[in-house]
Amino acid sequence: MPGFTTEAILNMENPHKDLCSSTDSINENLSTLNKLTLDQQHALAIKIIENLSLEQIRGLNPVRSLAAPENFVEKLSKAMTIASKILAMADPKNKNAISSLLADKEMQDSNSPFRPLITTLGNRHADTIMKGLEKANPKQAHALHTCIPKIFSDTHVAASFQSLHEEAPISFNSKEEKGNPSGFFEEKGELRQRKGSKAVVSTPPEPQNLSGTKNGFLASMTSCFVPCI
Repeated sequence: MPGFTTEAILNMENPHKDLCSSTDSINENLSTLNKLTLDQQHALAIKIIENLSLEQIRGLNPVRSLAAPENFVEKLSKAMTIASKILAMADPKNKNAISSLLADKEMQDSNSPFRPLITTLGNRHADTIMKGLEKANPKQAHALHTCIPKIFSDTHVAASFQSLHEEAPISFNSKEEKGNPSGFFEEKGELRQRKGSKAVVSTPPEPQNLSGTKNGFLASMTSCFVPCI
């Protein structure tokens, strides 16, 4: 089967289906893919991954074997990793989702070529991400305040975190962390109640504050925020 031309690849409406049907298909077109500019390679990798489910991304794992320094599959593999970490926040059984997210320096880089992918998925899955952060332990909670605005800058997630911090910035209590390591997210006082009981994420550029019940995420997350100095 003849490979695709660069023009055909760049004009694909569904490159995941047309180009990534198998490892052989990628390998067959790898020399052409490597001829694309860096910007084109990053854009194509994002286009392939951004609309896939976590299961579909995992189905592409065999393709990673073709990755080599500075080739297209290296970019595709990075896009797969980033998307997987974001989508993993929806899995209640995944106990390492937050740690994996916070440890990714690429995702915290404002100049990352994969910033469009993070922004798209951050906005699309904002509710799921906020809910997944409820699983944070005390050590992770310290990092959340610094890392989440970096990872999800210019998304509904970052806007919601900012609104939450401004709503009730409560200092971190290290004594409580030591005394209650398994129940870090304790309520530290009554928050001003807003209409409705369902937590929602805010929409930039005019973010709306989250609202929640006494035992909801709005009350619990405020305990982990430390005002920036």
